[in-house]
Amino acid sequence: MLLRNKDTHEEFHAPSGIAKALIATGTVEEVLSTADLGPEVTVEWSVSKGRAIEDYLCPPVISWWGGGNSGYHQSTDGTSHLKVKSYVPAAGRQQSCPKHIADEYLRLYAEWASKFKRRKPATTKETVSAHTPPVPGMSPYAGATTSPWRHNLEFREKNK
Repeated sequence: MLLRNKDTHEEFHAPSGIAKALIATGTVEEVLSTADLGPEVTVEWSVSKGRAIEDYLCPPVISWWGGGNSGYHQSTDGTSHLKVKSYVPAAGRQQSCPKHIADEYLRLYAEWASKFKRRKPATTKETVSAHTPPVPGMSPYAGATTSPWRHNLEFREKNK
């Protein structure tokens, strides 16, 4: 491993076992060369409107490609710019969505949501109280048709 003395900034090689012990003491640090990081890979990002299915337009899509890989992310909650990550195995690094792509995505998402996102109905539902006041002279079960003792009401004799 290539090490660097923190005081004198002198670089030297050491076997990995000894190097780990020296790093643990805090007197030296490991020098990472750019060759260890892998090849430099440029990741291209884009954002576009979603695909159209008959009269419905899907939400916007964020796409990326680079290093022989590609991917995309699409969501109906407007958080694709936070969730999407590119991963290029050759480089061994992940990248998040750039700010200018996130801004464009949010603009397209707002446009899409104003036209196609489901909204709650404008009318409010009528509320019924939990307790219905009793009607004088009537049984509270007068309207119940599922009571087992009410199925033959018409055939009962009153004065028995």
